[in-house]
Amino acid sequence: MKTNIGYFRICRPSAIGALAFSFLTAAASAASPAAAPAAIDAIRGTVSVDPHLSNKTGVSAGDASGPLEGALFVIARKPGAKGGGPPIAVKRILRPSFPQAFELGKADAMMSSADFAGPLAISAKYTARGDAMTHAGDWLGEAKASVPPGTVGVAITLGRVAP
Repeated sequence: MKTNIGYFRICRPSAIGALAFSFLTAAASAASPAAAPAAIDAIRGTVSVDPHLSNKTGVSAGDASGPLEGALFVIARKPGAKGGGPPIAVKRILRPSFPQAFELGKADAMMSSADFAGPLAISAKYTARGDAMTHAGDWLGEAKASVPPGTVGVAITLGRVAP
């Protein structure tokens, strides 16, 4: 049954309830991401900053002043891809405090059809600019080995500066 209510055309009243439920669910999880359950296939770990890097750049990542401005990007790629290959998944963390915990999963995939499976090479980049492009002065690091989804305790140390 179709009815006109003002400017809205309603095809199925049950669709409104489903739409409202999905909207409210999405709004609730966006408002409190810490309350969201952890994904089973997520890769979890910590990104820290090599103290020598802080000395070279003159920026302290672990001082009492709180989080740094900018963004931390945690990136998953297929290992061995020529030129690093396109990212499978990316997590952007604004104003990180180091050491910074992360969780990277299928929900962070660049495309819904992305294959978040098998061993993945995990890297991280901190940029004061906050954008995804790598600029001179950005801090870079990667995990020592590729890991499968579900791995916990991945350690990444930002120890290089982008030229």
